Amino acid sequence: MKTLFNLFFLLIFFGSINSYCQDITMEYGKVNLLDFNITIPNNDDAYVLFDKGEVKFSYNERKGYVVIFTKTKRILIGSDKGMEQAEVEVPLYHGSNGPEAIYSFEACSYNIENSAIVTEKIGKKDLLEEKLTEKHYINKFTLPKVKKGTVIEYTYKIESPYIFQLPEWRFQDRIPTKFSQYTISMIPIYSYIYTTQGISKFSSTKQKILNGKFPYHGKNYDVIKYEFVMENTIGFKDEKFISSRSDYIQQLQFQLSEYQSSTGSIVKVLNTYEKYIDELRKDARFGKYIKKSTSFAKKVFEEHPELIEGTKQEQVEKMIRFVKDELNFNKIGSILADASPKKVYEDKEGNIAEINFFLGGLLNAIGVEVEPVILSTRGNGKINKKYPFQDRINYVILLINIDGRKELVDASEPLLDNFVLPIRCNNGDGLVIGAETTGWVKVGNKSTSLNSTIVMINAIDVENKVANVSYVNNTNKLEAYKEKLKFENNNDLIKKKLIDRGFKSLDKFKSQNYDSYIRNYRIAASGATEIETFQEHVVILPFLKIYDDENPFTQHIRTYPIDFVNAVTNYGKSTIVIPEGYEFVEGPKSYSLKNYSLDVIIDTKLENDKVSVEFKFNIKKAMFAPEDYFMIKKVYDKYLECITTPVVLKKSVEQ
Repeated sequence: MKTLFNLFFLLIFFGSINSYCQDITMEYGKVNLLDFNITIPNNDDAYVLFDKGEVKFSYNERKGYVVIFTKTKRILIGSDKGMEQAEVEVPLYHGSNGPEAIYSFEACSYNIENSAIVTEKIGKKDLLEEKLTEKHYINKFTLPKVKKGTVIEYTYKIESPYIFQLPEWRFQDRIPTKFSQYTISMIPIYSYIYTTQGISKFSSTKQKILNGKFPYHGKNYDVIKYEFVMENTIGFKDEKFISSRSDYIQQLQFQLSEYQSSTGSIVKVLNTYEKYIDELRKDARFGKYIKKSTSFAKKVFEEHPELIEGTKQEQVEKMIRFVKDELNFNKIGSILADASPKKVYEDKEGNIAEINFFLGGLLNAIGVEVEPVILSTRGNGKINKKYPFQDRINYVILLINIDGRKELVDASEPLLDNFVLPIRCNNGDGLVIGAETTGWVKVGNKSTSLNSTIVMINAIDVENKVANVSYVNNTNKLEAYKEKLKFENNNDLIKKKLIDRGFKSLDKFKSQNYDSYIRNYRIAASGATEIETFQEHVVILPFLKIYDDENPFTQHIRTYPIDFVNAVTNYGKSTIVIPEGYEFVEGPKSYSLKNYSLDVIIDTKLENDKVSVEFKFNIKKAMFAPEDYFMIKKVYDKYLECITTPVVLKKSVEQ
């Protein structure tokens, strides 16, 4: 449906478009000419003109008190890339108290055509629901006819039976935001604690008592409305090597701390870690589950007596490998085990708590001390160490003690070594919950991973502009794991990558050790590559196009850490056999930088009829502070210069 608004009337009513006022109407459907003529800060791809969220409580005869969350957002599209803002996803939770549901939805896109604002509307029938997990869904929609210069807006209401965690509010977006407001009308029977992130001071905050009273068990109470506002927020540019934008973006989060019961008494909720941990220890799905698994271990050992043969270290290694190979992780993160150890064993599948607690039971049965470690996975935001915000606690691993040596273990990934954690676990600190004591532990991998590539280029045919090339890539630990996930043991995918990265053709090819967690994952290939010539010169890329050739560090300023996940050594060596009648002219410049946190060594040298280009880029730790950003950026430039600078040969001058 199209609706036309006369621009002449708007010009008279609002005056000059250059006098955009701060109090422009921020209501859905009230778009005017001024919205199209706002200057987008820093020439960004789009601009959030306003983003408003409102939380109210409503009483439902069947469900009791529910949360009504309303969101209204308006955006000006500034470029073709900004059109991605027209694709929106709304997360919904389906838990034990029932599903969250969108019960009201409208969206519009506005364009100027023939001196009028043309409106394209969509409604609830245009929402597409997608199931992500058993409990997590999204509703998706795409606004129509969006281009550079379009204004889009949408509004929806969600009813949620989950009062424990109110909808979090992000004042910051990937694009700049002019005005962001979050309001909550609190009823007196619930009290919440809130935490902010990335906010030193709000632009404004307000608190007022609303007209009317809230009746509850024969008494009238005040309803208090709280308002939080941030203005002119810069866009959050999350480069590579960041754990999650949830860790740094400006946001506000509420969680229930206490409530008033029907008898009038105050009931404290899990508002301290001490109380939260005490509840977990008593929970049959957490603290008591490992004991159940320990009892069930007898049956496992009867069927697999090999597990209890050998030294204690050997037994531990075999049990970890047994769980990794026999029990399939169903990709559901949880700190609570729902299925019994017997069912997990029979079904050969479980959530992360069931998998790791099952292993904990086996280890306990042979006298190994086991303590659960709860954490938040990458992408979910770091765990809040001051207050147990439970949506940030979604995963559990084990801390085991083998003859005085403590190791962190996750038994969910068979492609990883026994004591190497999956990437998702590397996200700051985890909380160790022992039988009597607790404490925080850094969750990460101690060992350094390797990514090594050897290239040999020979039999250069100058006339036909081709050369023979051989390639061997070795990776281990997390680097091998990433390569295995990327290619899924599919040789066709690997071959395609090699062709895309500089091989003209492949004669031989082999991948090895995909199923081994001990040996290096190895890809070897030989074939032909193209070379370039001009006048009497030959130009050869020593590493073909194997590596990405763009610096991932592009910002002028970085205010959050650089997270490489784990320490890694990147090594490469290319040897080029100089054809008869040619000589070496130039190649990548040698360079060396060594310090406590990283090494970069680049060495180009000539030996008889061969020229070799060798580099070592050794990142010695996983996390770097923001002040290290420019050093890393500079070092990356040197590394990129090495892998992209060609080796130049020229025809020898006859003596």
